[in-house]
Amino acid sequence: MSEGESLTRQASRGAAWSLASNVAVSAISFIGTAILARMLTPKDFGLMGMAALVTSIVSLFGNFGLGAALVQKKDATEEDFSTAFWANCATGAALMFICVIGSPLASLFFHEKNVQWILILLSFNFMLAALCSVHSTRILKRVHMKPMALIEVGGRIFRVGIMLVAAFCGMSFWSIVIGMIVERLFKTVAFIILDPWRPGYIFSMQKFREMFRFGRNILGGEFLAYLNVNMDFIVTGRVLGADLLGFYQMAYNLPHLLKDYVSGSIGTVAFPVFCKVQDDNDRLVKGYLKIVKFIALATFPVLAGLVFTAHDFIFVAYGERWLPAVVPLQILCFCAAFASVNSIVGFLLYAKGRPDLGFKWECVRLPATIIAILIGVHFGGIVGVAWGMLVIEFFSIVMVWLIFRILNNSFSRYWSAILPATVACGVMTGALVSINGIHLINGMTPWLRLITEFVVGTGIYVLVIVFGFKTVFKEAVDFVKHSSGRTSQ
Repeated sequence: MSEGESLTRQASRGAAWSLASNVAVSAISFIGTAILARMLTPKDFGLMGMAALVTSIVSLFGNFGLGAALVQKKDATEEDFSTAFWANCATGAALMFICVIGSPLASLFFHEKNVQWILILLSFNFMLAALCSVHSTRILKRVHMKPMALIEVGGRIFRVGIMLVAAFCGMSFWSIVIGMIVERLFKTVAFIILDPWRPGYIFSMQKFREMFRFGRNILGGEFLAYLNVNMDFIVTGRVLGADLLGFYQMAYNLPHLLKDYVSGSIGTVAFPVFCKVQDDNDRLVKGYLKIVKFIALATFPVLAGLVFTAHDFIFVAYGERWLPAVVPLQILCFCAAFASVNSIVGFLLYAKGRPDLGFKWECVRLPATIIAILIGVHFGGIVGVAWGMLVIEFFSIVMVWLIFRILNNSFSRYWSAILPATVACGVMTGALVSINGIHLINGMTPWLRLITEFVVGTGIYVLVIVFGFKTVFKEAVDFVKHSSGRTSQ
């Protein structure tokens, strides 16, 4: 087997396991959230959204980008791993302390006293994450995605189970807090057991500086990216309050859950694979375009279908009281579609050792994001915020164009990659609009109409891909064969 074939098979299997894990995790999360939505109030979800904004921004500083530096480094040594471990532990303890000390300020900012106590409990997760950070990085570096997938699914099952039991006992938003801590504890113990490596009593300042020089731009870029992605939550929570934040968060999470799990699962595998061919621009671009094509094929039809069925979907899945989330959901589906095919471009920069470019782009994007959201919230509430996020995400295509220039490749190849999914979605949507005009369909109950539109839409989309884009269909079949190991040796 050639090196290219071996790498393709390794990447395909890794991506398949990662994708299967994220599909399972998203399904479990969706079912759990649908049940919780009938047991808790929008304000309960809004309070957790406020706390999550704080813990997420603090957690960005959890490893100084050392994990990515270890993956990118081809000749990482025991000294590198041990240095990263002790640095992460020290950072985890510091972040835990900062979260506790800063919790009263967060409570004042959002005008919600419960946010303080939620943050104090969730602060323990920083130390738990630090204890297994190098173990999980070592597994990722080897592209061993099966055990990581099993841990992720197991952790989410524990989390949802605990949340539902606690919510049934009347613990309101505390049920979500307890579930998050239980999941983090499970994953920490599992990663440490899975990887036999144990840190030595070694800390090299020289090694730390080497890794930090690479990771600092990732750290800065992720910090600014966090602000760009979550500025809508921050403004909505601060200006409109916990109730409207709960509606907006529900609208945002549904489409972006799909984006994060499809793009995230493939991107997680793509990064270490890109690093192995970092000196070959043609192979990098070819691999990137194939990933973009598969992401578009998976995410575009689901998001297009969700736009069309948003009202029935919200009504059936979460109940009538969540209907104010329908219009923001429809707008944010388009936002998630753009983000799904643009989000992994940063891994190309990491593989090429140029995370500084990603940092500079986020510096440019942040002021534009703030302006768009402030205008949106002033004129249209949560609907205006959704429009602001869509405008910003659309213009992120500029970064993709820049990467193609750096890698000396034609940007038209990018459009060619997403064309099959775009055309098939157009045909599917046109067909759904047509059948929706039939009186029989309109007279159905929401859940029956939802099932009918799902079956019809899926069938039409698949037929367009199979007969209209035969080469793309063959590539998808080959991907499945590589993933399952059914190719010839």
